Amino acid sequence: MLQNDTIRQNDSLFVPLYLMKDTTASSDTSDNMGFTQYVSKILNDSFPFLNYSPSLFTEKTYVFNRNMQPKPLVAEQKNTDWLFIIVLLLFSCIVVVFHSFRYRGFEILRSCFSLKEFEFFSKSVNGTIFLTILPFVFVIALIAWSIIDYFNLAIYLPFAFTTVQLFGALLLSVFAFLVARMGLIAFFGSLFRTGELTRLYLLNQSVFFFLDFLLLFPITTFALFTPSYMQLYFLAAACVVLILLILVRLVRGMCFVFYFSKFPRVYLFCYLCIVELLPFFIVVKLLISK
Repeated sequence: MLQNDTIRQNDSLFVPLYLMKDTTASSDTSDNMGFTQYVSKILNDSFPFLNYSPSLFTEKTYVFNRNMQPKPLVAEQKNTDWLFIIVLLLFSCIVVVFHSFRYRGFEILRSCFSLKEFEFFSKSVNGTIFLTILPFVFVIALIAWSIIDYFNLAIYLPFAFTTVQLFGALLLSVFAFLVARMGLIAFFGSLFRTGELTRLYLLNQSVFFFLDFLLLFPITTFALFTPSYMQLYFLAAACVVLILLILVRLVRGMCFVFYFSKFPRVYLFCYLCIVELLPFFIVVKLLISK
């Protein structure tokens, strides 16, 4: 008696079609193909052709936006070489100041926190200290450009700017604002006949511009070259640091004037409100109105 798993000679076995011998073919073996070619032919005949898909690791065809959604890299590609050049120039400025004028650089920083150090520093400094406004202007323009680029605010501008043109316009605007503000301070200083006090006050402003630049530069650099989903945190940090520096500079300016002058307090309050607070109120009002 046969076992249950025994196969008898007359039993028919299930053989897949692609493994069955073609009995209708001729005995000529010149057209025979190997097993690998045969299986490849079966797969090509049974399934659609594969489409080439670019590799994410080699061609990087997709990136993720700040909402962690994939989008084509072509839409994100921007010519940021000029940003790298500007950051490199600003970093070179820091290296040159602390390498070639090491003691002068530390004197500037000490003058920000000590009135006696500032009084000693003001007697040995010349007018070149006002050049500290330039790196500060570049950093503020970079922060403003990053905010406009991140939130896509360029569509609300009255003119169509390229990225470089937008940065140039912001650079000129910030520079014109600070020059006009310092000119307004000098005008009121001559009006109230406090020329020497005004010079010291503007010198104090320039000293703080250098401190602001040193603190904001690394944060701004990270905001420019980090992925978009992290960029918002660095932009927020830059804005918070800038606001705190403005408040510290305002309080420091008031203490400075109280220390170096006997100017009437009422006129001094009006003076500081005009030259310090009014320009910012005007800018905020213009932004809100738009």
